[in-house]
Amino acid sequence: MSTRRLQMLRDRMTGLIAAWLPEATVCRSHPGAVDAAVAAALIGAEPAGTEALVTVIVTGLGPGRMMDDGRHLHAAALAAWIATRHDDAGDRDRAALDLVEAVASRLPLAAPLAGAAEDDEPAPGAPHDVAAGLYTPPAADPAICLWRIDWLQEVVLGEAPAELIYPLPTEILAGFAPRIGPDHVADYVPVNGLDDPDAGGGQP
Repeated sequence: MSTRRLQMLRDRMTGLIAAWLPEATVCRSHPGAVDAAVAAALIGAEPAGTEALVTVIVTGLGPGRMMDDGRHLHAAALAAWIATRHDDAGDRDRAALDLVEAVASRLPLAAPLAGAAEDDEPAPGAPHDVAAGLYTPPAADPAICLWRIDWLQEVVLGEAPAELIYPLPTEILAGFAPRIGPDHVADYVPVNGLDDPDAGGGQP
């Protein structure tokens, strides 16, 4: 799978999740591996006033099967790190739980996710096979609360073969010299009419 397609998948999922979140929360995709320390560092790098960060990553991609249109259907393993920061521990933890509920309650999507944006927004699905876990805040910044949500999402990758601009012919016609060319199209006969050489008065 190409890096470009992985990025499209992350960005597509990130955009959908962002629409489920309150304004004070930033949602970003991340191209590499993320652990608790990295997730805490990422929110620490956000500007003041950002109280929460959701970081979306792809952690795995299962084998695909070819669909009727030539594309491939895969089960992708995704994860979202949820980090909240607040001086008040109660507010911090409540905000994190609210975000976990906002994200986990809509996953996985009801229909397979395509890598590129499409006209219809995928509908949130009924939650199943979604795991969420609380991580102990890093000692370097106890004001941060960390959760991670993991889920499997069906994704469609690849491109369907382009439709033929010109359809394949349904019959083959033959003309006989010298009666050939645009002025003699009406004289052409199907190839099964070649059994009668007198029909054209010459060689095909």
